[in-house]
Order: sequence, then C-alpha cells, then structure tokens
Amino acid sequence: MSESLRWESARGDMPPTSPDDRRRRAQGELIHGWLASDDARMTASRLLRRRGLTDDPDDLLHDAWLRINRSFDSDRPLLETMDDSRDAARYGARVLDNLARDRVRRQSRRNEVTLNPADLDIRATAAGSDDASNERVLVEQLLNQVALLVGDMPHCRGCSNDVVAAAALALLHMVLNDEPGAERGRRWIDQMLNAALERVDPKMPSSQSAREQRKSRCGRCVIALITAAMTELEGRAS
Repeated sequence: MSESLRWESARGDMPPTSPDDRRRRAQGELIHGWLASDDARMTASRLLRRRGLTDDPDDLLHDAWLRINRSFDSDRPLLETMDDSRDAARYGARVLDNLARDRVRRQSRRNEVTLNPADLDIRATAAGSDDASNERVLVEQLLNQVALLVGDMPHCRGCSNDVVAAAALALLHMVLNDEPGAERGRRWIDQMLNAALERVDPKMPSSQSAREQRKSRCGRCVIALITAAMTELEGRAS
C-alpha cells in the first residue's frame, strides 16, 4: 500500500465537514502523494548525503510520513502556501531536511567523546598491588589536570563552569575515597556523577524531572572535562 493510500485509510471514511477540513485533506493528499514519489526518495537521498549520513532514505521518508500525518490529523492552521504538487514538494523537502538535521544532532550526541568507566574504577584491582597504586596515581593526576584545564574549558550550556569543575573534582575525590557504590560500568559512572552534582550544584531544581534534566546536561560537561584531562595525560605519556 502506498504512503498516500495508507494515510487515507488512517483518516477513516468520515467525509470532511467544512471547507477547512476539505482543504486540509486536499493538502494532506498532496504531501503524502509527493512522499510516495521517486522525487521524494531522491530528495531524501540527497539530503542524507549532504549531511554526511548513511541512513536509508526510506527510513527518513517514513519519519516524514509520521510527522506530517500527525500534523494533518490535528487542528493546526491550514498551510496557506500548499495548493499544488510543487508546493507539496517544497514543503516535503523542508520536513525531510529538518529530520535529517535532527539525525545529525542525535548522532553527534552519541559520538561525543566520553569516558570509559574502567579508566576510573579502581575497585577491580587488588588492594596493595602495583596496579592499584598506579591507578590511584592516575586518578590523582587527573585531579591536578582537571584543575589546570578549568580555565580553558568551553562554556557549558547545562550549568555554570564552576559547577562543572567542582563536580569533576568531587567525582574524582569520591573515587579516591572509596565511595563508588555497588554498580559497575556506565551505571556506576552515572551514579557517581549524579552524587557529585548533588553535592556541589547550588541551583539543583526541586522537582525530580527538572533535576534529572539538569544533571544530564551538566553531566555531559563534567565527563567532557575529565575526558579532556585523561586525553592530555595520555598525550604526555605517548
């Protein structure tokens, strides 16, 4: 079944009851008809290449179909500039481009350099061994390096740089003071990060959802700072 036919089926058999309803349906048919065309697929392929993405064009078209379907199923105002297939093509291309940009942003967040929790977790090494001593020395070196990098760190959108620096130092002190808790891997570093931010952030919101959002935004900056310090230390050693 084509995208446009699937859209008509999803709308049901109830006829439009007003001029606006009829025009909204006509506009929906135009845009969904374009999304099912070869031109739309070529447009999706071109936009993905332009953004450096290797995604399947059909996936982008499906996302556009869902977004537009939600739009035309709502009571949003009519599009004043969609009266023919050329208008539909321009509108559809804008939706595809916006979706491609969204994918780039999501990929950038996934590809952010992050810290391997094993680099900080000194619990796995037998106490008193040479390896344990070396790992503690590494964490102590990270403390010093973080302090050196604070002045050059980029502005954090999630919270002040003072909070980022304080949380990074607090997290590393917690490692050295054997306060890691029972978790391992990514859950461990998240637990440590949350605890550090709770200790040092004076503007932590009262509501739980707002707290989680702030900790997520600030946390990315904290991990980026510790990672930069780790990279600097590794560069000196190589």
